[in-house]
Amino acid sequence: MRSLVNKISLSALFFITAITITLIISAGSAEAAKREALLQGQILTEKCLSAGRLSACYIEWTSKSPVVLFTGDRKLYRIELHRLAQWKLDNAFGKQVVLKGIIKGNKIMANDIAVLGGKKKLSKACL
Repeated sequence: MRSLVNKISLSALFFITAITITLIISAGSAEAAKREALLQGQILTEKCLSAGRLSACYIEWTSKSPVVLFTGDRKLYRIELHRLAQWKLDNAFGKQVVLKGIIKGNKIMANDIAVLGGKKKLSKACL
């Protein structure tokens, strides 16, 4: 009889632990979703922005200067790839985009991107 009670108690403990872990994971996912934001702006480098070259910014400059999102309200966010592939960011370079990601100070950890329009400027090296 005592063995049966111990088995039931142990099963109940495992069940409660599993539920607690599930709730903690769900709360963490909900917390991350709350911090995720959609920002609209233009993908540039800090070098382009400091030189005032919003329409003539070259993708080659990304190796020398961080890639940033410059928003309509003149805020600047450094882009760090989180779930976003590098090629998607490269395809959006110089264009108006909506960027989905987690904001941490003046950085955005990019998860997804959608191009709104604008022409991509290519340098002679790309031709």
